[in-house]
Amino acid sequence: MQWRTEHESEISVTLIPLLIFGTGGHAREMLALVDAINHLSPRYDLLGWVDDRTDLRDETPLNLPLLGKLEDVYPSFSGDVQVVVAIGSSGARKRVATRIDRLGIDAAVLVHPSAHVGPDVRLGKGTMVCAGAILTAGIQVGQHALINSGSIVSHDGRIDDFVTIAPGVSLAGNVHVQTGADLGIGASVLPGLKIGSWSIVGGGATVTRNVPSNSTVVGSPARVIKQRAPGWEHD
Repeated sequence: MQWRTEHESEISVTLIPLLIFGTGGHAREMLALVDAINHLSPRYDLLGWVDDRTDLRDETPLNLPLLGKLEDVYPSFSGDVQVVVAIGSSGARKRVATRIDRLGIDAAVLVHPSAHVGPDVRLGKGTMVCAGAILTAGIQVGQHALINSGSIVSHDGRIDDFVTIAPGVSLAGNVHVQTGADLGIGASVLPGLKIGSWSIVGGGATVTRNVPSNSTVVGSPARVIKQRAPGWEHD
């Protein structure tokens, strides 16, 4: 791709080919995130959507082409193409990520330019950090995690694979959110607590004690209202 600086000098840049898996609301948000990154400094060549629902071809959002199913589309591109799994559901994101790994496709790490990510924060492949999110210091984020708009992850937090953190969530220091947990909009978690794997924290909940795996908690203080058998997220 070619573009000109304010001094009209020509610069050549090699952009990273990128596919967005999904066509729903979160996928549209990821399109906006990519646009924000490219506006600041061109980085991605957005090729189109990929989705298992090929019947959506005539109603794809924002005029970006729906190219087809991932397994059908990927062989037509070079090996340096990347994919972002733009799905809000933790379980569904894991299932698609497994397919990506099987195909040997690289997952993009997307960070909105308005997000604050501390210099010693580590982001796993496929992670999405949305507008206005704050990750302060000493934080480790696993693969295909979603850190939504306006959320705060304080010092020494640990966010494992496939975690979903909704807009406005606040995590105090040393909080550990385990694999696949889903924290609803505006939830807050006190320092040093653990949110168990594949648990659900309801919107607006205040977590004052550890949350067991495979459970749903709501309220302030948060209390368990439902317990699921391990593996429920695969249903």
